[in-house]
Amino acid sequence: MNILRRLDRDAERWLLLVFYVMLVITMAIEVLRREVFAYSSIWGEEIVRYSFIYLAWVGAAAAVKERAHIRIDVLMHYLGPRPKAALYILSLIHISEPTRPY
Repeated sequence: MNILRRLDRDAERWLLLVFYVMLVITMAIEVLRREVFAYSSIWGEEIVRYSFIYLAWVGAAAAVKERAHIRIDVLMHYLGPRPKAALYILSLIHISEPTRPY
């Protein structure tokens, strides 16, 4: 059970780290290959592109989990705990609305 809690807590961070390191290393290798050896691989650009896409999606999921999305929270300081919770729920519904299947 402890493993599942750690996985739930840290999975997004580890995935972000893996995709970011993969993106940086692959991009550095591709720049080196193009500039020094005048050779470019077929797979390098694809790995960088998909790593960046996965970084964006996993980063958005991590931001939702940690409530780290950009928001204007001027009203939140003046509200009590119940209206504040209702606004959090409405904001999560609003964020997930474009990704809802039709």
